[in-house]
Amino acid sequence: MALSLASLRQTVTELAESLDWLEEHLRQQAEAGSSAAGELALASALVRNVIAPFAEGASAPPLHLAVVGGAGTGKSTVVNFLLGRPLAQSNPQAGFTRHPTAFVLAESLSAVWPATPGFLDGLQAVSTPRPADADEDIYQVRHLPPQAEEPLRDCVLWDCPDMTTWAAQGYLRRLLEVAALADLLVYVASDERYNDLVPTQFLHLLVRAGKPVVVVLNKVAPEQAERLIEHFRQEVLGRLPRRADGTLPQVPVLALPLLTADQRRDPAGAGADLRIPLLNQVLALLDNPPAVRQRQVQHALSFLEVLIAGLETAARSELEEYQGWQELVRQGRLAFERRYEVEYLEAERFALVDRYRQAWMELLELPAAGRWLSAVLWVLRTPYRAARDYVRRWWETAVIPPLEADVLREAALAWRDGLHAETLRRTERHPFWQRLAQRFPSELLPAWQQQWDRHCQQFTRQEQGELEQSCQQLLEHWRAHPGRLAAARAGKLLWDLTGLGATLYFTWPLDWYHLLLVPLSVSLTHQVVEGIATMQVDALRRRLRQQRAADLRQALTGPLENWLQHWPAQGNTSLARLHQVLTQAPQALQRLRSAVAERISHTAAAPPPAPAAPNAQPGSLPPLVPSRAENP
Repeated sequence: MALSLASLRQTVTELAESLDWLEEHLRQQAEAGSSAAGELALASALVRNVIAPFAEGASAPPLHLAVVGGAGTGKSTVVNFLLGRPLAQSNPQAGFTRHPTAFVLAESLSAVWPATPGFLDGLQAVSTPRPADADEDIYQVRHLPPQAEEPLRDCVLWDCPDMTTWAAQGYLRRLLEVAALADLLVYVASDERYNDLVPTQFLHLLVRAGKPVVVVLNKVAPEQAERLIEHFRQEVLGRLPRRADGTLPQVPVLALPLLTADQRRDPAGAGADLRIPLLNQVLALLDNPPAVRQRQVQHALSFLEVLIAGLETAARSELEEYQGWQELVRQGRLAFERRYEVEYLEAERFALVDRYRQAWMELLELPAAGRWLSAVLWVLRTPYRAARDYVRRWWETAVIPPLEADVLREAALAWRDGLHAETLRRTERHPFWQRLAQRFPSELLPAWQQQWDRHCQQFTRQEQGELEQSCQQLLEHWRAHPGRLAAARAGKLLWDLTGLGATLYFTWPLDWYHLLLVPLSVSLTHQVVEGIATMQVDALRRRLRQQRAADLRQALTGPLENWLQHWPAQGNTSLARLHQVLTQAPQALQRLRSAVAERISHTAAAPPPAPAAPNAQPGSLPPLVPSRAENP
């Protein structure tokens, strides 16, 4: 389904903002390399300056050429050579150019600047002349009506700042904006510093983004040109990475000598012999503007796909620390549960169970008319009960278990304070912990108390209901089966009568002291029944402890653990934004790819490029501009 213009622009804005945010986020990470942030800055510029205008139907021409290079390499001189006029301000001072200048050779300025949101974001166009060393977020626009035989007709030529410190956040962001916009890059290097690390890294980045490049080795002694070109191809171009689509770039290399004053004043005249080979290489790569622009869009999409696929890797350190926090929370939950089990459950007798045990014993007594016999047996057992209770009071030490609420509160404080202490201990390890430490007193502690009160109340209510229910089941099981209850009562009575009869049988004829054995026999039979009841009650206690531990996990510690583990990613936090970016960026890119595919389907196929001359040397292209000697 085709995207509307509003939806397309919203997608572009969301994706660019996500990439910008992630770039800034990575720059704040102590261990994150600036290269990942530079890739994201370029990716955002590609979305706004290349993909969005194409998807909205911007035409090509005009094509954009950007002259880039390290400080002091003579970029402005090369710009003048391409223009054929000394218009760009050149200065021997390294890093003199601080903002981009666009020399517009197109007939109409309206076709140059697309109306898409975020185009050349952060840079303001100025048409009044400014010195090249003005360190402002601007780009100058100089409209040059094309001459009669203008080789770069319908082009925009950019004179750019250097990238010697391109990964910084100063004026070099301006360079990335223009480099992303460019359909062709002219990379300028001096004979002395053509293999410097930062410019080479920048060249690699642009090549991976699919930018076609022409290399100009400037200020080269003629007798050293061939050797220097070959060395540059081996040491720099030989290590170029593949483009994002997997193809290897073909980069032509030219050498320019140190120019004379006449050649600098009149590039089209006195410097024509040097200018024409450069124009040949440039025009050969721009021979079909619609096809050139389409290739740039496709290369940009491929670069974004690879970059976004690796976003999780780029943010891995943050995610690893987040996983470390989740593990801390889990360990705290386990310690909480162990403490609750040791300090409370193991000592808890569940007094309600004993009351229901007594009720079960009473349930086994004979009903109705049989109660008189149960009463007689109860009286006979009185000496046994008195002696048993006396021995229990003498030998058994009363253990008062701690209150459950106290154990829960102390375990919760240990969990919370342990998390706080470990967070503070890890603040030097990663900015993730620094942000957590800052938020802990003001955000987590109040929220913790609210979460604790809510889940603790729920846990307590659930405990009371389940304890009553479990004890009721002890009685309801017998009440629901009258036959079993009657059989149990009869069995208990038969057991008592059997013990009484055995005593009389073995002591007959009776003496008065034999009667003392009667209470003992009925007490022993009753003790057996009490032992069976105690076994059932102890089994019930074990089940209650297990159920209580499960309820603790379900109603209290589990919800608290889940809330704590996700707390760093809640609200307007960097981690929440990170998760949002990792989720939404691939979806936005897929929508952009669909919009580009639809635009391509409505564009006529570009004609194939002209074949190279049979005698062309590797890395060279057929001359497209006649040399001055060939002019009539």
